[in-house]
Amino acid sequence: MFPKLAAFKLSLQGQGLSESPLYFAKLDVQSCFDTIPQKRLLAMIDSLISLQEYQTGRHVEISPLGQLQRLDGQYAEPIPLKRYVAHSGPANSVGSFDGLVRDKFVGAKTNTVFVDTAAQRFETRDDLMQLLHEHVERNLVKIGKRFYRQKTGIPQGSVLSTILCNFFYAELERDVLSFALGNDCLLLRLLDDFCLITTDREHAERFVRVMHRGHADYGVAVKTSKSLVNFDMSIDSGSTVPKCVSEVSFPYCGVLINMHTLEVSKNSDRTGPTSESGKEDAVEMG
Repeated sequence: MFPKLAAFKLSLQGQGLSESPLYFAKLDVQSCFDTIPQKRLLAMIDSLISLQEYQTGRHVEISPLGQLQRLDGQYAEPIPLKRYVAHSGPANSVGSFDGLVRDKFVGAKTNTVFVDTAAQRFETRDDLMQLLHEHVERNLVKIGKRFYRQKTGIPQGSVLSTILCNFFYAELERDVLSFALGNDCLLLRLLDDFCLITTDREHAERFVRVMHRGHADYGVAVKTSKSLVNFDMSIDSGSTVPKCVSEVSFPYCGVLINMHTLEVSKNSDRTGPTSESGKEDAVEMG
């Protein structure tokens, strides 16, 4: 989040807009994992997998934890840290393991021993899509003594659900929110939590109205009560969107963003969407 805010601030300075007022609007999608349409998601992933074959594998990384530690009055060497790390890439670019380590890890990790394993596999595009279809469309949920197959949404707790959701909403941003991707806007998103910062009030209002109308193709529905803006507005239904109480800090995903300088600080009071929140541990931008 912070690098994007810093880059946006520099961009505004370059456009001569650093003194312009900033309009903030945030909202989140209701039950995002449970509402994503499976067919649209799978079609999108199918279009993203461009190669016919991939190579996957795992290797071991061993590194010391630090200096000698004192345990029960005696010094003892710490147990080395051992991790299994997955790696993947196009099948036609597969080389030796020492080449993989040299090209991807040398310089990025120090004091580490890399150990090859036999867990190297080649996967075809069709096999990957078949596995993904099974993962998404055949998820079973047990309620009482009965099993139910999930027909809408993606599995809760799956190791893939977060990344699938991110890809899916990235397509929503491109197709529905393209007006909010210009140089005078910064669209932040943490999974299903959206936040728009812009110098154009019309963009902020349009963002709120478009999202509150809902988008069945993406399974998107938004609650007005969980939305927040720093200006006065109402949506098409006539409901008033909650306005931020503070005139300085706008809360978003556990932090406070200064609405004038874009500095970031920790939100130490998260009692409600419109509450006046305290600040600490501020991060400044030059």
